[in-house]
Amino acid sequence: MHLAYVGLGITGIGCACAAIGWALQKQAFNLIHNSEKSVFKSMHWWIGLVFIILTQPFYLVGISMVNQSTIGVVGPFSLVANMLLAKFYLKEPIRKCEYIGLTCFVFGCIITLMYASMENNRYSQEKFNEYFFSTVSMTYLFVNLLLIMVGLVASDYIIQANPTEINSLNEKELDEIIPEIVNTEEDQEEDNLEDRTINVADDNHIRSQVDSKSDTVEYAIRHRSPEKNSFILSLFKSKRWRIVPLLLYPYTGCFCTSLTMTLSRGLTGMALADGEETNSKFAGIMPKMYLFGIVFNSVLSYYMLNKALKNFNTVYVSPLFKAGDLFHNLLSGGIFLREFGEYESWFDFSYFLGGIIICIISISLLLLGNDNLEAHKDKER
Repeated sequence: MHLAYVGLGITGIGCACAAIGWALQKQAFNLIHNSEKSVFKSMHWWIGLVFIILTQPFYLVGISMVNQSTIGVVGPFSLVANMLLAKFYLKEPIRKCEYIGLTCFVFGCIITLMYASMENNRYSQEKFNEYFFSTVSMTYLFVNLLLIMVGLVASDYIIQANPTEINSLNEKELDEIIPEIVNTEEDQEEDNLEDRTINVADDNHIRSQVDSKSDTVEYAIRHRSPEKNSFILSLFKSKRWRIVPLLLYPYTGCFCTSLTMTLSRGLTGMALADGEETNSKFAGIMPKMYLFGIVFNSVLSYYMLNKALKNFNTVYVSPLFKAGDLFHNLLSGGIFLREFGEYESWFDFSYFLGGIIICIISISLLLLGNDNLEAHKDKER
């Protein structure tokens, strides 16, 4: 049992590394608003990346040492520690919505994770370590760590996707440029509703006012022009639907892996957790399908994460990132969910579903706090 507490402590160190890493990277993005320097040239960004990479070994070692009696508290512990440490480092106030959201999040994660480990209490610590450090598990962890690095770099690149020229303008200059563009567009709409572009004369007039800022003005004009996007893209750009990727991300890895293992077990005729051998002609496909499911859910999860990072503060995304990452680590380490359709009773199913619903509600509260904070900042400006 003492190993469980040591594991919690190691996991806590990982939480601190993650929080500091995310906070440092966010600080790097804040700093580039006052300069034209790329975020990838910022020492804050690279130090933050090192801290985030260090998080994974701490998590893996910590979770492998925590036995099933205490595994349920690891997830909520890491989420809350990550959120609070990041906010403390950034000196951001914790609002009422966030207190309620964090409390609900802890409760929902405990319900979900405890059910995931209920039928695996028969595993001893030695058996758990055997599954965790198996070839398949280690292959998954290597792939997952690689995808984490790719996902981090890609997500940071997406955040930085806005032209760097816009950062060279101060707020006063932007306040002078944008109204000029808006007024010009409104005048043209009155003259010709079908023509929504700014003519050359008006364009040159704006350029003469801002001189060297012409590239920024061109970007602003293009940015304000109407765009026709597909319905799928609109889900990630509309304020109403931008919550979708955040709601889906923590559970994509969990469900995709569980579904893949269910299909594998059905084709091979073997009990995946017990490792029973079989003469089924499909036996050789099981490890391939398992690894395919691992890669598939990892790619899908990081795709959803990148979409989420385009719209939200990393302080709010990082707890969700850790939730999804925790599910992956638990599943790869031998904490297998009961196969779909084999719940012992509707009560068990509602117990598991209730945890997910509570998590969704709590995420909504956290996002509400984020929206209120952004609205308050806009009002101050």
